[in-house]
Amino acid sequence: MPIFEAEVRGKTCSEDMLTSRVFGTLAILDKQKVLNPLLGELGLSLPEEEVRQAQIRFWQYHKGTYPDISINTPNSLIFIEVKEAALVESSQLEQQYKAGATEANKKRVNFSYVLLTNDKQKPPDVAKAEKSLSARFPNVNISWNQWRNIWLFLNRIKEELAKNDASRYLVEDLISLLEVKGMKYPSGLEPEWFMKVSDAIPSLLKLCREIKVIIEKLNEEAEKYELEPMEPMPFGATKPKFQSPNEWVWLKWDFPYKDRNWKRIDKPSQDEKELYLYVGFYINEAKVEVGFFTDHASDKQIDEVKAKVKKGKGIQYNTFEEEGWLALSYDLPLEELRDGKRVVETLVDRLAKARDFVNTLKAFHGELGLTSLKRVKTTK
Repeated sequence: MPIFEAEVRGKTCSEDMLTSRVFGTLAILDKQKVLNPLLGELGLSLPEEEVRQAQIRFWQYHKGTYPDISINTPNSLIFIEVKEAALVESSQLEQQYKAGATEANKKRVNFSYVLLTNDKQKPPDVAKAEKSLSARFPNVNISWNQWRNIWLFLNRIKEELAKNDASRYLVEDLISLLEVKGMKYPSGLEPEWFMKVSDAIPSLLKLCREIKVIIEKLNEEAEKYELEPMEPMPFGATKPKFQSPNEWVWLKWDFPYKDRNWKRIDKPSQDEKELYLYVGFYINEAKVEVGFFTDHASDKQIDEVKAKVKKGKGIQYNTFEEEGWLALSYDLPLEELRDGKRVVETLVDRLAKARDFVNTLKAFHGELGLTSLKRVKTTK
């Protein structure tokens, strides 16, 4: 299924997955209702019959280059190069344009090249590439468009689809995806957004106050298990930046800890590397989590974790091996934390168990400065 083409090909960067999600979805929808008007939005005009026969390919090889999208019709070859945050380079534009124009000339079909980016203005490298190509291709034209125009297009298409049409749900999902990525035009403020947030503030403040007193008591109890709270607390809460609205309201609080016997770990972050135990309160997911995190795990460390978890150690793990991060965690049902007398006991028990599990991982001993395995009794 083209929606997951990026994962199928082992492409895990955000830009490739965005390409796969958006154009993969559009590839399976009605071509006359969606693809044809999309091509029009991108400055291309094709007969309906030609669009009906269009074949959409991802990262297809074309004479030494792999444009993100290739669209083949009986009379046209179209390349679409997608950028999310990466800079546009004239050399890439030139290489892809040459490959496409040369292939189209041999097949005696029309060639079009489209560049889709999140820039607010046309990247200067577009004009640079066109100037370089003009000697060989006098009618060279690299059509540039913005992601936010795709957001506008999808909103228009959505209104034309029936409310019970499955295609409408897919288009709505794409709209939400682009909004999260900051690729939208202003659509106006809804009064209910303010009202819902305003009504929730008293509960949020109560929650924050309770978390504060729980952590204060947890810090006291942690000492009994040779666990030490680390600074800063909560870890990761920084001053929000204008460019990242998702960070304006902090929804995840991680409180970091370490084993007193971890001689080489003094702070959550050392030399821009993170390694710590944590108690996490995740407002956006309505859950509390206890575990261990590192953003620079080696293949050897990850392999050992996978092997031990499979043996039924009662702990979950998530990993993004290309980036090197590894998270071990115990999810705690909120119902287990309602009892004020047991909430701290439950958290410190799981925290100690997470520490004990990490201490059994021989691949971490050198990094943690452990010369021998010291077992610490945990709460039953």
